[in-house]
Amino acid sequence: MRFLVGVLILVTLFVLLTRRYTVAAQPMTAASACGMEQDTAPTTAATGVTLQLWALAAGRECWRAYGPVLAARQLKGQAILVQSTAFETRGSIHRQAVDQAVQKGHGPDLASVSLGALHRWAASGAIVPLDRCRARYPTFTTIDNRFWSLERWHDQIWGVPLEANLLVLYFNKELLHALGWFDAQIEALPTQIRTDAFPFDALLATARQAVAEGIIEPGYAIWPAENSFEFFQLLYTNGGSRLYDETQDRLVISQAALTKSLAAMQQLLDDELMATTFLDAGIDSWLNNNLRRDALAAGRVLFWVDHTTDWAEWATNYMTDHGGAATLAHRVGMAPFPAFAPQEPGRTLLVDAAYYAILAKPERAPARLDAACAVLAESLTPAINDRHVNQAHYLSVLSPTTTLPPVDPTAPRVQLDALRDDAQISYWLYPALWDWFTDDAAYQAILLDALADVGTRRSEPTVAADRAIRRLQSLLGDQLLVE
Repeated sequence: MRFLVGVLILVTLFVLLTRRYTVAAQPMTAASACGMEQDTAPTTAATGVTLQLWALAAGRECWRAYGPVLAARQLKGQAILVQSTAFETRGSIHRQAVDQAVQKGHGPDLASVSLGALHRWAASGAIVPLDRCRARYPTFTTIDNRFWSLERWHDQIWGVPLEANLLVLYFNKELLHALGWFDAQIEALPTQIRTDAFPFDALLATARQAVAEGIIEPGYAIWPAENSFEFFQLLYTNGGSRLYDETQDRLVISQAALTKSLAAMQQLLDDELMATTFLDAGIDSWLNNNLRRDALAAGRVLFWVDHTTDWAEWATNYMTDHGGAATLAHRVGMAPFPAFAPQEPGRTLLVDAAYYAILAKPERAPARLDAACAVLAESLTPAINDRHVNQAHYLSVLSPTTTLPPVDPTAPRVQLDALRDDAQISYWLYPALWDWFTDDAAYQAILLDALADVGTRRSEPTVAADRAIRRLQSLLGDQLLVE
């Protein structure tokens, strides 16, 4: 048996490695992706202030690094130059580089940072609070208030919001056409889900029909997100349930919502709508990630859950020679994830956000801090920030009314703004939680164990939910609120 499994894996890998994709021949550097390779600006300011920026900015996320460069040039009456270093690597390496430089006393003036690291940097004294900076520049009033509130820690603001990432439902328009859907029906699907006219049962019925008619293979109807716990959160919160109570600063678990989410996973597997390999090897395993990319690139999956930024990856890696994002838009759409109850609207999940931070330096003169604030304010104007969110397909942190005329209705920013109000917020984005919550790995493992127990038929949803809640109570005690 083990021999056969090994052969199957080797055959799968061979297919993945030899399949002919339309992939960009060379990965774009951050400079080339932003058209900055031939930049001839001076390397230091003749007069005024020169600021150093270290940004995690690989390829299409290049404007994290170069947006502030352009912002400094557009500031009138101020001699400010931004020297930017684009880290085209993993986020952990970027964070370590900044940490080490700060410890040695020669870190950059500015850095991009994820929300989780922002709280840690604030606690360590590595960055400065920005309340006065925010109050000084009217541009900051155009930022959606929810992104300021997410990074308010100990009653202070520690970063300038840059971008956000949503978990959404994608659908294959060509496969819906094959099911007999008209163009108008397909284009109306996101609105139907948002206004509770297409609940989870309708999603299941459509998926079953596609399998029954042979339009897709069994197991290829509805696929989960790559991150298994993000997918659990999307299932759990799609009826409006929560995992954290900000007022009481306690984690929350709802018996009813947990049971429903586990039952939904069981139904997806029992009806052969989701491939069992996702639970056999783990949703975010190396093998499943490769199988996933193969199937999505070939257009063999009807519905799937992914980040909004994955759209930009597909347009770049798989559609470069076939019209890029414009062709992708004809083949793929995005929507909220349908709610279990017909009376509830569909939901997206806000899973991450990134910020700019100003690093603390003992020798920093007030003029340098003022210059850094001015640059960040200019970076958040639509003229610059829209370049970033449109190219990388992030949700804009700017309020939907903050636009540049004329507005292209097909632009990614406009499409994603339509999903803004549907978003539930992932529990791990609340800053107060991290003052006391140190058992995240154990917490997630308990809930994922319940998901696996149901998916492999070791337990029924009610039994698995009861067991998970008892384990969570044992782990968290009074820090858990059971509803």
